[in-house]
Amino acid sequence: MSNQNEFYVVGIGASAGGLEAVQRFFNHIPEDTGVAYVIIQHLSPDFKSLMPELLSKHTSMQIFTAKDNQEIKPNRIYLNNRNKNIGIKENKFILLEKAPKDHLNLPIDILFHMLGESYKEKSIGVVLSGTGSDGSRGIKTIKEAGGTIMVQDPESAQFDGMPNSAISTNLADFILTPEMIADKIVQFTAKRLQIESSEDFSSDNEKTFSKILEIIQRHSGVNFRKYKTNTLIRRLEKRLSLHNIDSLQNYLKLLLNSDNEKIAIKQEFLIGVTSFFRDTDAFKIIRKKVVPQICESKRNKEDIRIWIPGCSSGEEVYSIAILFDDYIRTNKLGIDYKIFATDIDKRALQQASMGSYPVNTFLEIDKHYLQEYFLKTGDRIQIIKRIREKIVFSYHDLTNDPPFIKVDLISCRNLLIYLNNSAQKHILAAFQFALNKNGFLFLGSSESLGSISKSFKDIDVKHKIFQNIYENTRLVSADNNENLAFRNRNFPNQQLAGYSKTSKSKKTQSELFYYKFLSQKHAPVTVFIDKDFMVHFMLGEFKNWFHQVDGAFTNNLLDMVTMELATVIRNGVRRLDSDKKPITIKSIAYKTKENNSSTDLYFEEVLNKESQDQIFMIQFVANENKDTSDAIILSNEDISNFSKQRIEDLEYELKENRSELQNVVEELETSNEELQSSNEELMSSNEELQSSNEELQSVNEELYTVNTEFQEKNKELENLNNDINNLLNSTDIGTLFLDTDLNIRKFTPAIKQVFNLEDSDIGRSIVSFASEFDDD
Repeated sequence: MSNQNEFYVVGIGASAGGLEAVQRFFNHIPEDTGVAYVIIQHLSPDFKSLMPELLSKHTSMQIFTAKDNQEIKPNRIYLNNRNKNIGIKENKFILLEKAPKDHLNLPIDILFHMLGESYKEKSIGVVLSGTGSDGSRGIKTIKEAGGTIMVQDPESAQFDGMPNSAISTNLADFILTPEMIADKIVQFTAKRLQIESSEDFSSDNEKTFSKILEIIQRHSGVNFRKYKTNTLIRRLEKRLSLHNIDSLQNYLKLLLNSDNEKIAIKQEFLIGVTSFFRDTDAFKIIRKKVVPQICESKRNKEDIRIWIPGCSSGEEVYSIAILFDDYIRTNKLGIDYKIFATDIDKRALQQASMGSYPVNTFLEIDKHYLQEYFLKTGDRIQIIKRIREKIVFSYHDLTNDPPFIKVDLISCRNLLIYLNNSAQKHILAAFQFALNKNGFLFLGSSESLGSISKSFKDIDVKHKIFQNIYENTRLVSADNNENLAFRNRNFPNQQLAGYSKTSKSKKTQSELFYYKFLSQKHAPVTVFIDKDFMVHFMLGEFKNWFHQVDGAFTNNLLDMVTMELATVIRNGVRRLDSDKKPITIKSIAYKTKENNSSTDLYFEEVLNKESQDQIFMIQFVANENKDTSDAIILSNEDISNFSKQRIEDLEYELKENRSELQNVVEELETSNEELQSSNEELMSSNEELQSSNEELQSVNEELYTVNTEFQEKNKELENLNNDINNLLNSTDIGTLFLDTDLNIRKFTPAIKQVFNLEDSDIGRSIVSFASEFDDD
């Protein structure tokens, strides 16, 4: 690959309003930067672009319309073809067919993808004015390859759709005006500092580098010492060049005084890039082999548990959730699943938990999944609530925090490649410990199992899918093989809170045993309910108080007790909710099949700090065989026959209304699905219209610019014509202008001495006029 990495290549994406931005950009670019520039616009195939002529007034560099197999050279500008998309392969352009008219064409994304893959850290992506979101997917490839992203400040753009979409990915290195982007590129490409490799570090640089990592750790909580040093150095070199700083010591000074730079360098080190169903072939194997096997093994058992460390903005998490949900619902399996998605990038976690992505993301998603699991909201698509509720997004440092346990699938792709060997060994050991026997591990294409490969069976070597064949109950350190934690794999599912010793674990289990025995021995029958009377927890011998009627199972407390007792409970909870004070109802008579009983009911509101839900506690204190002559008899004094009948009627009406409401909800869901399908069709049509509109907008801008130039030329010609007329009218020389047919075109006033002419005679033949010349 000749000259592939000897110079930078700048890919410039522009659409509506982009002509002005491109001209402003090249007004500040010298002709000898040693950089190649590739401009991609949304061009209409029906109109010839005038971009070469218009741009030539703002730069002295040679301008070419890219041709197939054309070699890319520095100090030149290349434009895209109106009938083809362009890509890059082996330092040459390749022409690609455009998407059909009924599909969205994204030429900027295509160019950016291939630019990042070909030129890696020598690639620079620039997103200028335009509508839509073209370019926001392609910049991910550039960023992941170590390239640089610059975006036009939306306030300086005529249309801010494309800049805002690019900014929302959190991958932009700089957000500037076109002029400032040009200056930054000239500065960045002119001189890039080369820091010595880790083996050749000078003592001063090594100390400074260590200090930089320490500052980043204090600010972000992330210890980057476990990452590969050479990778971090390359990222640092880029930041130094972007700031035009010539030493690590000067960069350290900047870092100490700038919180923004602390955030920027952390994001530069992390490179959180992902996408839906990334590597289609690998996800096909997950769908066909892994998902069915896990689901079938969980029939009538506990829930499926999935862990996805390094989840970034969440696309891969939702991809796996969709595969499991689709299989479970298609096969009508009575199982559930829970996904733990973790990362050290809190900003990415916040974005992931929202489940909202740019609309052009739908190109990565199968149409069936798109219709079933996504909703269109404005210019974005969002994961449906049912899927989002199955996922827990949380902060977790894979290099430091203990792993989750009893997991059926771990998907950790393209994260280990950034870590040093020691950290990789430790994490892989943690993965093997976290997995259930026969659980699956899904790694990135460049990652391997290393020393723990004997504990796994290969499912697909090419796509790095493995199955755990050994049940590990001990987590060991990768450095000294010391035991870090022990865990009984039969213990209830829970996340490890920290590395603990066996004695502490036994002590905790003993305490739990004694507490449980005492509660069963002495605690009254207790039930915890929510505001809808749904039971969350029960304690004690409740069979004397509650019963389950024939039919469908219910966990509503009011359906488990007699109507009289349900009335008391409903009133007690209502008073508790309004007064916010514990309530006791004394000596309520209660009849059972065996005997008559009396009970005290105690009501108290309980705060659940974890979920913040409103929970009510009700305690039943039984007094069997007690004389109930003075007790409150619910069947006569407190609740008359009329009241009982009224309550029955109201409850019947309530059930009927709930049934009707359920029917209405089901009808609305059906209508919603139909509307969603129609919405998808309208979204597709809207995208096509948007693409056509951008093409026409580009043509219109070029025509407007050309028209403005023509108007200027017309003004110049009009002024010149007036000057010539004034000159001819002021001279005494008789002058007559004729065309090839001897018709009069123009004449001076002095000619009237020879011919009897009037202004209305222009266009007539001169032969028709007699002259006053002397015949001699």
